[in-house]
Amino acid sequence: MSTPGKALVGLVAAGVVGGVIPLLINFYGPTITDTISSGSPLEVVVQHDPPLTTPGLFALPGTLAGDALPLRDLAAQHPDAVPVGTFEVKLILEGRRSRPAVITDLRARVLNQSKPVAGTLISVASAGENTNVNGCLYLSDPAPDLMTADPNQPGCSPTAKPYFAVHNLTLNRGEQMVIDVSAKVSRQWPTPAQAFGSYEWELVLSVVQDGKTTELTIRDGAQPFRLTSIAPGYRAVYSGTEVMNAEDPAQWLRLTFPDEPPR
Repeated sequence: MSTPGKALVGLVAAGVVGGVIPLLINFYGPTITDTISSGSPLEVVVQHDPPLTTPGLFALPGTLAGDALPLRDLAAQHPDAVPVGTFEVKLILEGRRSRPAVITDLRARVLNQSKPVAGTLISVASAGENTNVNGCLYLSDPAPDLMTADPNQPGCSPTAKPYFAVHNLTLNRGEQMVIDVSAKVSRQWPTPAQAFGSYEWELVLSVVQDGKTTELTIRDGAQPFRLTSIAPGYRAVYSGTEVMNAEDPAQWLRLTFPDEPPR
């Protein structure tokens, strides 16, 4: 059984502690909050169009049957179609800490390279070019860093310089930034023989905060991104807009690459 004196001391102590905690939070608030908020200094949201829902080239490992195939059905039936040559992805970044987070690098890390996907090629016609590009990544480069987009054309020139050599991106808590990335197999088109392949890859974002560098791995959900080069030959080729019509694979390659067909 406690005495009135001890109870009074306990109340006073509780009052002192209760008063000190708000003072500490007010004085050291950002630091304490950052310590409690574990995890990366940035939140990253990945956005891209599902396969076969946007203009471009896509490859399937198997062979499709039929002549005229609705594109809507193909997109629903083949969500695993692999983009050919180019893959567009949007990164939405948001700061999670009170202290500035400085983005110093964005690069691709190739996890696996195998033969090009060469079953069926689907060519979805485009009504125009997308010019919303911040930079390009070339997976066949020895070091696939993000390269600066050419301001005069929708893409990156073969002599483009590393993006983060000339850009400084800083995010505080709640601040957002968007980076549009155009990932490509090679700097050359058609793809040279040494760069042929189907690539599985992920993005690596380097962030510096309070002098400490953190590397964030960015994937397509739980899976790596996928991209394949054009193959030297296909068992089937389809092209069109809403309805995809079958074409002769050899003739399609000759017409598309009259000067230097894949080999």
